[in-house]
Parts: sequence; structure tokens; C-alpha cells
Amino acid sequence: TSSIETVTVANWAAGTYIVSVFNNGSVIYTARFIKK
Repeated sequence: TSSIETVTVANWAAGTYIVSVFNNGSVIYTARFIKK
């Protein structure tokens, strides 16, 4: 079965947060946001 999960790593002290989407343990999408 396919399991898609989203993991968000927030680090507002550093002003960034990273969103990763995993599909069966493989990262299929990663977004890095910088707080303005």
C-alpha cells in the first residue's frame, strides 16, 4: 500500500521551516520556507 505522509520541521528561531512529503519512505517533495 502507498502511504503519503507530510513532515514539517519548524525552526522559527532560525527563521525557516522545512516541509517534506514522503511516499513509502522516499522523499518526493521538499519545500524550504524562510520567514520574512
